[in-house]
Amino acid sequence: MLAELYVKNFALIENLQIEFHDGLNVITGETGAGKSLLTDAVGLLMGGRADKEFIRYGCARALVEGTFTGPFSASLNDLLIENDMNDDVIVICREISAEGKNLCRINGRRVSLGFLSSLVPGLMNMHSQTEHFYLLHEDHQLSLLDRFGGEEIIKAKDTLSSAYHLWQTAANKRKELEQKNEDREKEMDFLRFRINELRELALEPGEEESLRHEIALLSTSDRRFTESNTIYRALSDATESLYHAMESAKRACDFDADLAESAESLTESYYNIEDACEFYRQYRDRIDSDPLRLNEAEERLDRILRMGKKYHSDCDGMIALLSSMEQDLATFEDFDDNLTRLRKEEDDAYAQVLLKADALSELRASAAERLSKLILDEIQSLMLPDAVFNIKLDKQSMTKEGQDRVTFMISMNKGEQQKPLSKVASGGEMSRILLGMKVILAQMDQVGTMIFDEIDSGLGGKTATKVGEKLRRLSREIQVFSVTHSAIVAACADYHYRIEKHDEGARTVTTISELDSDARKREIARMLSGNETSEVSLSQAESLIETMSHYD
Repeated sequence: MLAELYVKNFALIENLQIEFHDGLNVITGETGAGKSLLTDAVGLLMGGRADKEFIRYGCARALVEGTFTGPFSASLNDLLIENDMNDDVIVICREISAEGKNLCRINGRRVSLGFLSSLVPGLMNMHSQTEHFYLLHEDHQLSLLDRFGGEEIIKAKDTLSSAYHLWQTAANKRKELEQKNEDREKEMDFLRFRINELRELALEPGEEESLRHEIALLSTSDRRFTESNTIYRALSDATESLYHAMESAKRACDFDADLAESAESLTESYYNIEDACEFYRQYRDRIDSDPLRLNEAEERLDRILRMGKKYHSDCDGMIALLSSMEQDLATFEDFDDNLTRLRKEEDDAYAQVLLKADALSELRASAAERLSKLILDEIQSLMLPDAVFNIKLDKQSMTKEGQDRVTFMISMNKGEQQKPLSKVASGGEMSRILLGMKVILAQMDQVGTMIFDEIDSGLGGKTATKVGEKLRRLSREIQVFSVTHSAIVAACADYHYRIEKHDEGARTVTTISELDSDARKREIARMLSGNETSEVSLSQAESLIETMSHYD
């Protein structure tokens, strides 16, 4: 449950820290006092958009922090354990800076907004007045039905989505081949021309680099011959002189043993020079001055480069391109066989889609029957005794979500034909229907906290009493907040909070405080008659509180 809320520099809220309780927490206040600010702040904790316009004028940042205590649902505990947050208390903090920075922390650890959004559904759920409009759209009605269907429908949708993807892939391949067939002959002629052109060139891997190296050698053959011959002759002369020196050193060793090391060095030098001399002789003799071959190599390289410029590629790239074009040509030449094969693959894939979609439809039909009965029971208990509710399933074009179109059908009065919810329900009726659905989904989701923002809008008398009774009974299972203008609903509260707006110096601030029994009586008297001091109003408020306290 939401145990504590701390809000700082958030619009008109300067500094607010308040504790909440298990049971039914009711929040009231004059119109314009700032009740929407509280729901906006809680909305941030639920992953809502952080707008720097929320920052109180003149301040650098705004802060909203919510403390939640367990026990938490099994699915929420699993998520916490997976992310090393296995704590009994969850503290969610959102911070907005004037520079546009948006920080999100859970138990002091910075997290992504996406992770927060995945965590919140297990903590709390908020009803806003805009949900009335969402409920009228068939797409949202389908989502609500699937959500009610639970894990079974989720798995069926995942299976269908995979089959649908395979079908779309097969269909796209078939369409691509058919589109190519429109200009097939022209394309085949073009491919044949390019293939023949590259085949005639008869490229070898690495040939371009090899030719460049060969041309470099052939074009410098005269210079290389001259230089290597000069080196050879110089080394040859040096070898002869070094030979005589080596022999003299050997003889000198006979007279002085200390010359042995020097003699060995001369001997080693002699053989090294002799090896170098032989290397340059052989290198000189291998030099081939072949102008004809040089011309051939230059012409070959020029042809490769011109072809590479045409195809925007090098030698190896053109070899790969040739292979690719040969495959494309083979595909064109085998068009009929390939098209037949792709059509069969597409048909087989669609058959699987139909199979998975039919299975999903069966699950939805079963869920629709169960949900219809539950919703009907709830709305009939909210002063709509003659209501008839049904979830209608029709077939539509196949999508990855299936082939079902969902329509919530309802009749409010005895003997009236059922019509789509969007064409029948008034604002007050929509509030009751939505409340009934929220009660059902809260039980299914095992959410710890539910917040209702003026769920009783447009209701009064016995109907408001039934709504208050429903909220009070729901609060015996989970923590419930109700932001309300209804004195009847407020009288059902276990804990009553009042939001006020007043001036402090040159600034306006919004505050919220928990009311004691006397203050609560005065607040409900104000809500009943606009007068919180008259004895009649106070007596009516006391009587109303006493009456509503029995709805448990």
